[in-house]
Amino acid sequence: MISKIKRFVALIAVAAVIALPTSYFLIPHGERPSLKIQHPSKTSKLSYLERLESKALAGDANAMFRMGNNYKYGYNGLKPDNTKAIEWYEKAISHGDADAMNNLGVMYKAGEDIEQDYSKAIELFEKATVLKNGKAFSNLGSMYQDGKGVPKDYKKARELYLEGVEVGNTYSMANLGFLYYFGNGVEKDPDEAQAWFLKAAESGETMPGLQFMIGLYYFDGHGNQKQDLMQARLWFEKAAKQGHADAQSFLGNFYYYGQAGLSVDYIKAGEYYEISAQNGNAYSKEFLDKVIKNCNLYRYKILSLKANISCLVAAPSGDPQAMYITGLSFYFGTRGLLDKDYERAAEWLQKSAKAGNVWGQIKIAKMYNEGLGLKEDPIEAYAWLSVVENQKNIADALKKTKADIRDNIYKNFNQSEKKKADLKAQKYIELYLAKEN
Repeated sequence: MISKIKRFVALIAVAAVIALPTSYFLIPHGERPSLKIQHPSKTSKLSYLERLESKALAGDANAMFRMGNNYKYGYNGLKPDNTKAIEWYEKAISHGDADAMNNLGVMYKAGEDIEQDYSKAIELFEKATVLKNGKAFSNLGSMYQDGKGVPKDYKKARELYLEGVEVGNTYSMANLGFLYYFGNGVEKDPDEAQAWFLKAAESGETMPGLQFMIGLYYFDGHGNQKQDLMQARLWFEKAAKQGHADAQSFLGNFYYYGQAGLSVDYIKAGEYYEISAQNGNAYSKEFLDKVIKNCNLYRYKILSLKANISCLVAAPSGDPQAMYITGLSFYFGTRGLLDKDYERAAEWLQKSAKAGNVWGQIKIAKMYNEGLGLKEDPIEAYAWLSVVENQKNIADALKKTKADIRDNIYKNFNQSEKKKADLKAQKYIELYLAKEN
């Protein structure tokens, strides 16, 4: 099992080197306030901006820079506006503000609402490094590392990163780690790379790509470090919380195989695969496509172990059949896989019913009518059976049986309950009738 995951690691590592720039791990970074923005009332927001603008107009370079940030990132109730951000950064630069030089350099490098110009970006980064701006050292180093606007020069990049480290810049530490990890301009040294990665991580900067690489180091057991799946998992979790697709995929694998101190949990694995696929991980998407196909392929063997596993993994993706079989698995209990759990059965059957699965609708109606796993609610049961009666993809005999049950439920309602039941039934028919109808 480990070898399967290692092959996956090799694939994504190669893809990162061949197809993706350095920014795959560390995006070009402008200077942003590290504190969370408070959300006062609209009046106080306006007064804050008015006070800040007043300082800026009076010649305060830092206030000009902060005005630029407010427009760049949409802080304090403003809509993001790169054009106005550029205007304020340029004013701040004219007053010698190094952070503004760095941020505008990043915008020239990326071509954000301004014509992309590597030469201009380099010029601004160089001016900021003269003023010992840490992020500018890192950004200028990345220009040399990637060969953007200048010939590729790993030695020069390393020198700039070291200067950035001297002024405490976290990104420079991380980028030095990448040079050693991939052996760019230096002898490949995974232990030296990890030392820089950890030093950067200890700074408190939230860099998911960096956290993923630290996890990968522990996962593979590079250099003098033996494989440590528990440590790998901790770092992957940090990166996954910030949306790192590869880290999310690894966590899916850990839950799928029951590794890194985790018990096997196919549903949890599916949750991680699903969000990983949404965030662009091709491996997770391919695997989910496969389990969804298998789940639907074995739909007539719904209590088989193979069908159960595929459907449990596929359920978080929202596949109606997968959610239905997952609900049934909890309803009956599956030997060696799941214990009987009516509450979780109701949860998944409800989801499948809302996705238009007629069998899920029949089952959830029964659970509402009998109070299994949720509060007994005949009106809910009636509404779901009304949906079933209007489905076209079930046999007439079964439809009639369910209609008879529905009518018997209806007979016991008083006038007020009948009115509520009819309204809910109509609403559910509009919302949850299968698409093929």
